[in-house]
Amino acid sequence: MTDWLVNIAPAPQAPFRVVVFPHAGGQASFYARALGTPDRPRADVWVVQPPGRGSRTHEQPVSDLIRLTRMTARELAATRDDRPTAFLGHSSGGVYAFEAARALTRAGRPPHRLGVSAIPAPDHAYWQDTLPALLADPDEAYRRLGAGAIPGELDHDQEAMAAFTRLIRADARLYQGLGRRPPEELAQPVSAFAATADLIAPPEEMQGWRNWTAATCTAHRYDGDHFYISEQLHTVVDDLVDDLEHTS
Repeated sequence: MTDWLVNIAPAPQAPFRVVVFPHAGGQASFYARALGTPDRPRADVWVVQPPGRGSRTHEQPVSDLIRLTRMTARELAATRDDRPTAFLGHSSGGVYAFEAARALTRAGRPPHRLGVSAIPAPDHAYWQDTLPALLADPDEAYRRLGAGAIPGELDHDQEAMAAFTRLIRADARLYQGLGRRPPEELAQPVSAFAATADLIAPPEEMQGWRNWTAATCTAHRYDGDHFYISEQLHTVVDDLVDDLEHTS
C-alpha cells in the first residue's frame, strides 16, 4: 500500500470503507487514538497521509490545494477498492475531502458519500476571516480551538512544536482563495457533523453544506467543542456508516 494511506482500523472483510482526511496539522496517529479499536468494525478505516506528516515528516508539505487534490485522487483511485466508500474530513480536512471527492468523480471513481465535520462550507466568511490568524500566529490560533487542538506530546518539545507550526502554516495556505469561488455542487450526498460548543462551525453554520450538494445533506449534532471528534470519532464513523448504508 502507498505511503499516502494509513489503515488505522483494518477490517478487510467489512462491507464499507471510510477514508479520513486530516485537519490542519492533523496526523493519522491523532485519528488512530481517537477511534481506538472498534469491537465490531463495520468499516475499514483509512487516513490520508500527505507529505509533511506522520512517517512523511521529512517531505515538504504541499501548499497548493489543486495539486494536493490531484495527487491524493490519483493515489485513492489506484487502490481499486470497490466497496461503498465515504470520505470524512474534520475541520479544514472537510474541504480537502470535498475537493478530492469532486476530483475522483471527474475521474469516474467517486465516493458514495461525503462526511464533513466542524467546518463551514467553502463559501463561508470563515475562509477569509480565520485563515489570516492561522498564518500570523498558528500556535495561539490553534490553542483557541479546544482541548484536543495541539497534541500533548508537543508541549515540551520545541523542535516538534516548530515542525507542527510549519505544517499548520502550509495547510492554511492550501485554503487561501476559498470564499471567493462560486459553488460547484457535489453529486454525492453529504453528512454534516457539528458540535454544540464549536466556535468555528456550530450546527447552524454547517447548514451551508446543503448548497454544495445536488443530493441530500444529513445533519448530526454532538456535545463538545471544535475537537469533539477526539472523544467521539467512533460515534461519528458509526453515524457516517449508517448514512452510507442508506445511500448504497
